[in-house]
Amino acid sequence: MDRNKKGQDLMARHNLCIKEILDRFLKMMLAATDELPHEATIESAMLNSMKMESETAALINEIQNLLMISREIKALWIRGPLNPPSEHTEQEKELDVQAEMVQGLYNQAIIIQQRRTKAHAVAVAKGLAGDKTK
Repeated sequence: MDRNKKGQDLMARHNLCIKEILDRFLKMMLAATDELPHEATIESAMLNSMKMESETAALINEIQNLLMISREIKALWIRGPLNPPSEHTEQEKELDVQAEMVQGLYNQAIIIQQRRTKAHAVAVAKGLAGDKTK
């Protein structure tokens, strides 16, 4: 799935989740403000209370879904989507070539530094050995 398709799917899920949150909030408010008739029984009041509790639980669930979607969006924004190995672009191939060149240069620098350190150590050792024989 390419980046645009994945982004469109996430935005569609995000918008659907927002719609569901608003619907749940509306139902919860309607249940909370529903007037009970004067001759209402305890059962009808309990039914209204259960409606409010179930809509509140559903609202919390939808908000958790929205949080999960926003985390997915953030992850895609930070890291970008993972591409299958078959979808290497020219830019990625160029980056691989450049990385190999940098690795080669780094290895050469390490070898040069090791040779200099060894030559310096040999020179110091010869100088100390020369001083002891005098």
